[in-house]
Amino acid sequence: MEEHDGCSPSREEKANIPRWGVSIYCDPDTYPMDQHVPDLPQYISVGLGIHPRHALKYSVTLVNQAVKTFQNLLGNPCMAVFGEVGLHHTEPIKCWAYQVEMLEKILPFLEDRHVLVIHCHGMEDDCGTEGFSCSSMS
Repeated sequence: MEEHDGCSPSREEKANIPRWGVSIYCDPDTYPMDQHVPDLPQYISVGLGIHPRHALKYSVTLVNQAVKTFQNLLGNPCMAVFGEVGLHHTEPIKCWAYQVEMLEKILPFLEDRHVLVIHCHGMEDDCGTEGFSCSSMS
């Protein structure tokens, strides 16, 4: 008989565990091509976002292209997750406005069908209160 520690599922329990996952793409350079999204396993929910650290990575032209690509892919019904998007305040203060601007460009594409994943990273040595204030932005 198999020994069971009570913490991990038994063989019988493992057989009944639903298999599912989420694949989140938050770098426009690595977005899946629209025609490849349906090829992902059906138990994988797909998410699309623009990580806040990418707000400075792009020129205005590239930001607009990234947002357009984001919008087009997000229209795919397979895209169930909106994110990861948000604020990353370990970046210098002078960069924060670019992160907010990126959010303002992409949040209008959020639909009721999406699960929103917010990335909110406080300043260095923050006790966590900034994260709570960021999460109230939605």
